[in-house]
Amino acid sequence: MLQIVGLLIVLVLGSSLPAGSKDPAATTRVGPDLTTPAAPGSSADPAATGVRDQTVAPGSLDPGGPGVVFIVRHAERADAGMAAAKMAGADPELSDAGKARAAALAALLKDAKISAIFTTEYKRTRDTAQPLAAATGIAAAAVDSKDAAGLIDKVKASAGNVLVVGHSNTVPEIIKALGVSETVAIPDDQFDNLFVVIRGARPTLLRLHYR
Repeated sequence: MLQIVGLLIVLVLGSSLPAGSKDPAATTRVGPDLTTPAAPGSSADPAATGVRDQTVAPGSLDPGGPGVVFIVRHAERADAGMAAAKMAGADPELSDAGKARAAALAALLKDAKISAIFTTEYKRTRDTAQPLAAATGIAAAAVDSKDAAGLIDKVKASAGNVLVVGHSNTVPEIIKALGVSETVAIPDDQFDNLFVVIRGARPTLLRLHYR
């Protein structure tokens, strides 16, 4: 599992380094051959293949570079499968599985040099972010779920690495607003996505999974 996390760090660092960097990580890619430089524009070049999909385990995750935005959907809700879950404005807490996932997210990102955490006004997003907020001492700021433009302004104004906890219908909108062209969809029963947007002139998107 540590090898997976290590490969992720190399991939993100390589994608975040300025053009012309001499760091060997800048030419390292994740694939069958872990040491062969990827030619720009080739099928092995992350910029040419779009969303990358990997599974990661809890551990140290320090992306470095110009700044990274980690985006997740809230963890599992306590009213899943109930009629109340379909009611507009329903504001349930997390289920036991959701609380465990929130703890896993904190374990994964506690060393990622997070400088700001944004959630919506709903308990399930605030509770998903709470373990990381407690571990880092960074208070999560709630932004109205309907104010996508306001959220993006806050994210863009934040220096360093940022965590955003949203919803299945808002996460794709946030990713697009950050300059990523790939289309993202999140099934109703999927809670393990960790989207990583590496900021820059040409934002790069990685799609990871955590448990």
